[in-house]
Amino acid sequence: MDLLRVNSLTKTFGAIVANDKACLDVEPGEVHAILGENGAGKTTMMNCIYGLYAPDAGEILFGGKKLERNHSISNSIEAGIGMVHQHFMLVHNMTVLENIMLGLKSTRPPILDKKKVAKALNALMEESHIRVDLNKPIYDLSVGVQQKVEILKALYRKSRLLILDEPTAVLTPQEAEELFDFMRKFVAKGNSVVLITHKIDEIMHIGDRVTVMRAGKNVGSYRTKDIPHANELAYLMVGQKIDLTVKNVQSADGARKEKLRVEHLTVRDRWGINVVDDVSFSLREGEILGVAGVSGNGQLELAQALTGLMESHGGKIFLGEEDVTRLRPRALQKRGVRHIPEDRHRRGLIMDYTVRENLILGRHRDAPFSRKGRLDQRHITRFAEEKMRDYGIKAPGVQTKARTLSGGNQQKIILARELAVCPEVLVAVQPTRGLDVQATKFVQNQIVAAKRAGTAVLYISTELKEIMELSDRVMVFYKGQNVAVLDAKTADTWNVGLLMAGKRIPAGGMNKNKGAADETMESN
Repeated sequence: MDLLRVNSLTKTFGAIVANDKACLDVEPGEVHAILGENGAGKTTMMNCIYGLYAPDAGEILFGGKKLERNHSISNSIEAGIGMVHQHFMLVHNMTVLENIMLGLKSTRPPILDKKKVAKALNALMEESHIRVDLNKPIYDLSVGVQQKVEILKALYRKSRLLILDEPTAVLTPQEAEELFDFMRKFVAKGNSVVLITHKIDEIMHIGDRVTVMRAGKNVGSYRTKDIPHANELAYLMVGQKIDLTVKNVQSADGARKEKLRVEHLTVRDRWGINVVDDVSFSLREGEILGVAGVSGNGQLELAQALTGLMESHGGKIFLGEEDVTRLRPRALQKRGVRHIPEDRHRRGLIMDYTVRENLILGRHRDAPFSRKGRLDQRHITRFAEEKMRDYGIKAPGVQTKARTLSGGNQQKIILARELAVCPEVLVAVQPTRGLDVQATKFVQNQIVAAKRAGTAVLYISTELKEIMELSDRVMVFYKGQNVAVLDAKTADTWNVGLLMAGKRIPAGGMNKNKGAADETMESN
C-alpha cells in the first residue's frame, strides 16, 4: 500500500491554475523526487498535502486514510507528515529551541519541559549530523542555519513522511552527503522522503523514483535507475532539449581596470566578534570572482559591507581610486554598485508591491521614473513591460503583486532591476537559490553577459558546481577569512569543499583524488 496517494488534485489562485488534476503516489521506504520548472505546481501540491492550502478538488490519502480537504497543518503533523519549506516558517525573535517547541503539546501542563526537549534534540543532532546552537535567536542565524532548524523541527515530530523543499541549497558536498546518509537511514526504517529539488544530478544520486511536473500536471513518474542520462529529465521537465552548460569564457588579466579593492576589511557582529576578519582582495572589470563557503562564515556580512548595509570596523573599500568605506547604500548605487540579496523575500522585493513597483525600487526618485517629484506612471509601465519581455517574467501583468509569482519569476524581477543600469560592480548573493535548471541558466547567462559588458561581479554561492562554471577565480571563505584564492580552471570541487569546512587539502595541492581528500578529513 502507498504511504501517500494524491488523486486528481486541483488548486487555483484566481485565474492561475497551480495544480491541474495532479497525481502522486509515494511508496514506503523510498526517496521520491519531484522535478519541474518554477511555477510547475510542485510546492503548491506539497502545501496542499501539508495542510497549508485547501485544494479545490481531488483527494489526499495518507497511510490509507483520506485527509479532509480542509485539513490543517496540525492534522498533517499528527498524521506523521513533516515539511521543510524553501522559505522558512520561523519566528525570528525566538530562539532555535523555542521555535522547535512551538505547537508541541505539554505532557506536564501548563509548561513544556525545555531541558527534556533540548536533551532529545541534542541526541537527534548527533544522529542526523546537523549542528545548531539551540539558544540562539533565529534573527542571528544565516539562511543556511535557519534551514537546519526547519529540518530539525520536522525530524523532532517523528514524521513518517518528510517533505524537503531544496534541502541542500546551502550545503557543502560533504554536508549534503551527510544529509543523504540520514535520508537513506530514514527511509530504511520504512519512512519516506519527498524531495523537491532542481538539482538533476542530486535526483539521480539519491532518488528512487522521480515525478516530473509541467504546468501543474504530471508528465510521468520514473524509476531513476531506468533513466539513461540526466539530460532526459531536463527534457521531460521543459518539453524541449536544453543545454545545461553556461558559456563563460574566462578573462585574461591583461590590462583590465581594477573596479573594486578591499584592504584588511573587518566587520563585527553585535557581540563584537569579527564575522569578516582582515579580508583583502581585488576585482577587475569583466571578471567574476566566486566566493565559496558554507552559509554563516561571513559571506553575507561581506556582501552587506560592500553594499553599505553593514558598517565596517576596520580596513578600506575602494571603487576605483575612491574610498567608499563609509558610504550608504543609495550613494553606492549612484556609483554603480548593485546588489542581488540572499533572501529575495526579505531584502530583494516588497512582496505586496506590484511587478512594476518592484522593478523601479531604489530608482523611483530619479529620472526618467520621476519628474519634478511626481512618478511618471506611463514611463514606469513601459519600462516594466519591456523588462517583463526581456527577462521572461511570467505574470498576468505589470500590476500583479510579487507575492503571487513563483520564486523564479521573483528572482527575474530583481535581476532585471539590478542589471538595468549596467553596473560597475555587481554583488550577487545566492542568485540562483531555489530556481529550476532553466531559470538558473537564464540568471547565470545574464550575469555572464554583464561580465562581458565590463561589470565586475562578486558571485557568492554555496553551489560549488556553479562557482566553478561561472568564476574566473574562486575565493574560499571560512570563519570570516578568505583562506584561499584559486584559479577556477584548476580548482577541484571536492577539495574546495574541504577548505569550506576548515579542513586541509592534501600536501600535493588541489588533488582531485577523493580518497586522498577523505584521508585528510580524518586526520584533522
